[in-house]
Amino acid sequence: AVLSICKYITETKSDMDEDLYRDITKTIDTGILMGAPVFDNVLDRLMHAFSDIYKNSVKSVTVNKRKLIDEGKHIDAKTKKAFPSAAGSEKIIINSDKEIKRCYRPSLETFKHQYLDNHTAVILTGLMDHWPAVNGSKSWSLDRIRSMAGHRLVPVEIGSKYTEENWTQSLMTVSEFIEKFINNSSGCTSTGYLAQHQLFDQIPEMREDIIIPDYCCLGSEDEVDINAWFGPQGTVSPLHQDPKENFLTQVFGEKYIRLYSTDFTKHVYPHETMLLKNTSQVDIENPDFERFPLFRNASYSECILKAGEMLYIPKEHWHFVKSLSISFSVSFWWK
Repeated sequence: AVLSICKYITETKSDMDEDLYRDITKTIDTGILMGAPVFDNVLDRLMHAFSDIYKNSVKSVTVNKRKLIDEGKHIDAKTKKAFPSAAGSEKIIINSDKEIKRCYRPSLETFKHQYLDNHTAVILTGLMDHWPAVNGSKSWSLDRIRSMAGHRLVPVEIGSKYTEENWTQSLMTVSEFIEKFINNSSGCTSTGYLAQHQLFDQIPEMREDIIIPDYCCLGSEDEVDINAWFGPQGTVSPLHQDPKENFLTQVFGEKYIRLYSTDFTKHVYPHETMLLKNTSQVDIENPDFERFPLFRNASYSECILKAGEMLYIPKEHWHFVKSLSISFSVSFWWK
């Protein structure tokens, strides 16, 4: 298949229609997602080459992109209607005594001394205003995402949460995911979540619209793991912990987040199996205090993370995340 694709790139002189582009994209993405990055990531490079060929061969692409951007502004308004303050969205009342503090653009020194060194969660504001994904003509909406990534194949988690027995994964295009699980055009009763996926390695055009937080330079390693989290209202990440520092950034939509420090690890009853040892057995939304009596005494902090805000989650802090609306988040893991 790769040899045939290479031959097409070098020999064809005809335009590439949308059906052909879609078929080729699925073939290459299947290789990218299911295989290893062999031959200097040859599949990634082929995908980039085909994207360029397709854009150049479709004469109306520029007009279509402008139309999508214009339509995206209207979609943004529709998306905002799904936020917690609007009818139809879940409303959660935050306990002011437990609410995570907000801090406007702290200096590197302030962030390090007040939050990083003390392992204290904080919501950082004013730091995403210059992101193309958040502001300006390239700000992300459903249509904007579809225009950049609609034909790309991605892994989608299907089920209420990954700890449930009926949880599974399926490969589908971003457009199919949006139609089935966000627009819900087929009346699907399952929850779909594009979760913890390295979408920006797969689609560099989207990577150009986000910016790694400067605070990541305070780590001892240069590498930053960037993951996408995209889904409808109601997606849940059960209470769990990660081994790295984390900036969870909200591009659009809102999420409810609850944090427990490492002091309360025994109170949250981690699973005993190696596969889920970083995940709590407790259902945060319906805790069973008879099975997990210590959980009643576990102290926590909480927040509603809004579009354009960045939550610092200290490494190994337990956190529960639930989307209150259609939501796109980007996480930056670093150490």
